[in-house]
Amino acid sequence: MSGSSQVDVMSTTNIARLATTGSNTFTGSQTISGSLLFNGNTATTIGMNESTLGTAPALTLKGADSPTGTNNEGGTVSISSGLGTGNGATSHIIFSTAPSVGSGTTRQALVEGMRITNNGLVSINKVIASSSNYKFGVSGSAYVNGTNNKGIFITDNATYASVVGLNSAISAYNPIELRASGTDYQLYLNTSGNVLLNTASSLNGARLEVLQTTNSTNTITAHNNQASPYGLMVRYTSYSPNNSDNWFVTCEDSTTTRIKLQSNGGISNYSGNNTNYSDARLKKNIIPLQSYWDKFKAIEIVKFKYNDQTHDDYYIGLIAQQVENVAPEFVDLGEVDKDIPQDGIPIKSIYTEDLHHATIKVLQECMTKIEEQNATITELKERLTAGGL
Repeated sequence: MSGSSQVDVMSTTNIARLATTGSNTFTGSQTISGSLLFNGNTATTIGMNESTLGTAPALTLKGADSPTGTNNEGGTVSISSGLGTGNGATSHIIFSTAPSVGSGTTRQALVEGMRITNNGLVSINKVIASSSNYKFGVSGSAYVNGTNNKGIFITDNATYASVVGLNSAISAYNPIELRASGTDYQLYLNTSGNVLLNTASSLNGARLEVLQTTNSTNTITAHNNQASPYGLMVRYTSYSPNNSDNWFVTCEDSTTTRIKLQSNGGISNYSGNNTNYSDARLKKNIIPLQSYWDKFKAIEIVKFKYNDQTHDDYYIGLIAQQVENVAPEFVDLGEVDKDIPQDGIPIKSIYTEDLHHATIKVLQECMTKIEEQNATITELKERLTAGGL
């Protein structure tokens, strides 16, 4: 072929074979009734002679373009690989294009764009699916501009329940749904950007909603297998409410709120239910606590206000630095790499539970002294009575 000529291959019941043993050139439009076959055991190419083609199509394969009669079929264009025998090398269908290499006479090179493999897998940009379970592979981004509100619809059964990707610009529809069955939502991403797992209903517009429907199973589990792990973080990036109305974490059941971690650092809960693990089987090196009588007398109880508090009330408590001078075992010196103010010294805090138990020790000492004094007073009264006083 030369120029922008076209070969029309038309199917009829009569098969005509054109045997090519060398190079054959078709000029203009050629009509072949039957099949166009190429004999030989070498690769065969159908293409255009080198020329200046401009923007005209180089080669067109198509069915009928000038139909006549009533309700006639336009003709199916079938492209197939060759047939081998035995365990011969498999055959594929490969589509290649020649990207631009700039201006001038530099010859372009063919680059594979799409391949249909012998087992029915489709690859784009030379990405071959690693398993027959994957029928489509793409290197880079895939863009789908759907119609009828749908972008992507994939199903593996009659319930149409695998994946539905809808046009996110249409607010009446949901952009992504992943279902195990008709209404069993595994993943639901609505048009507001909310992510819902195992449900399609969001409570109070929550950005992440998880529904657990299996008994005795965690709803959310966070894993970290690193040597220096951290857990969950809740951060307000633009505002510091520092009050009891805005909370970081709240825990509710079907009856009421059970616990809240407030934005001012306070905890609201049913404190009578608080416990600390104290089983003897969890402890070692158990010895009686020494006297804290003198240390407690030296600890100063103060009232104060926090620098960033939003009300004018005083708090009652301790100053970590003062306690550290008297009983450093009650003071946590803070972490080296976290919560460090401008002076470079970590924030210090008090082990209040240890202080509480030491208070019980001091109370016991006080009770002993009171009992000893009462015994002395009783003895003195008896002596006075015996002396007639």
